[in-house]
Amino acid sequence: MCIRDSLSYVLLKTISYYCKVCKSCILRDKDSSTLIAEYCKRWEGYCAAMIELDNVLSSICRQINDCYEALYPNLPKFPKFSFTRAMVTLWKAKVFSKIESNLIEAFVGILTSQRKEIIQAGVQKTELGKLQQKTPHETEDSAYPEGKKSTLLSRFVQSIADLSINELKIHYLGSTKVTLDEPFITFNEALIKQTKSFYQEAAKVMQLKVYREAVQHDYDCLLYTSPSPRDLSTSRMPSSA
Repeated sequence: MCIRDSLSYVLLKTISYYCKVCKSCILRDKDSSTLIAEYCKRWEGYCAAMIELDNVLSSICRQINDCYEALYPNLPKFPKFSFTRAMVTLWKAKVFSKIESNLIEAFVGILTSQRKEIIQAGVQKTELGKLQQKTPHETEDSAYPEGKKSTLLSRFVQSIADLSINELKIHYLGSTKVTLDEPFITFNEALIKQTKSFYQEAAKVMQLKVYREAVQHDYDCLLYTSPSPRDLSTSRMPSSA
């Protein structure tokens, strides 16, 4: 039977169209938080669907791989075909690559806003410290704001990691040997650039002691928001991704 008439072809064409619809839905609202939240929701639902499809249609995957090995015995047999792998490829091509700059810009915008709150709190803390030297019992110390959107940013970082892992590297999750490919590399460069800018700005307006506290607070938030690749042991991608 011709591949164009096969179930797998029909499924992948349907999934491709669904990806285009997802992209349109994600871009409906230009607000940074809404954009990131919508992307995360669509990606997480897509992940659940592709893992379920891989399980339900595992027999079709085996037949496709058996045919490939019979027709091309001298060609590499890894990675094998899977609907997870095919669907990740489609998502990258039809969704992520089309809106990557929008997503990274939105992420940086949210993180910048969150860090400005930290700077403002640090400045207030500096002023309070000066005032307390004169009237130590008349003022209270201000606390740094909690990163209210850290959970959303963490979900987005996880989605980036999902797209940046492959069949070989996923087995190294949780170790120092794991490395991530694109799009994590581009995302990480944007994150480093924004972090450098934040630290430079904070150093200009805070006393050294307060600056250290602010940086530590930001570091703690960043560990939750954007963990090291070797700590991304919760990747949704199976080893066949």
